[in-house]
Amino acid sequence: MPLAICSTKKDDVKACVKAMMKQGYSDKLYQFGRKTYAELEKNQSGVQTAVASKKITNLITLGNGTIHKKTCKKAQGASDAIKASIVRCDLTGLKKCSCMK
Repeated sequence: MPLAICSTKKDDVKACVKAMMKQGYSDKLYQFGRKTYAELEKNQSGVQTAVASKKITNLITLGNGTIHKKTCKKAQGASDAIKASIVRCDLTGLKKCSCMK
């Protein structure tokens, strides 16, 4: 199960989305605070444990780089929507759906 992890660094989520599209996979994306992200970079064996406790809060449509609430009907019907656990939506660098306002 390929998954992407990223930090709350500005536009890091956007960079992860681009990388996912380029590599041709899409599963789940998890955003962590900078401290936790740095720890996970050093100890990658802890990633599965870290993501197990995170709840899916959003959907991201890869094609247009838009973030949605997980209940958004537009995103739920999209074939390129991935599940995401986002800590800070304002730092993702993605466009926000009207459901986010």
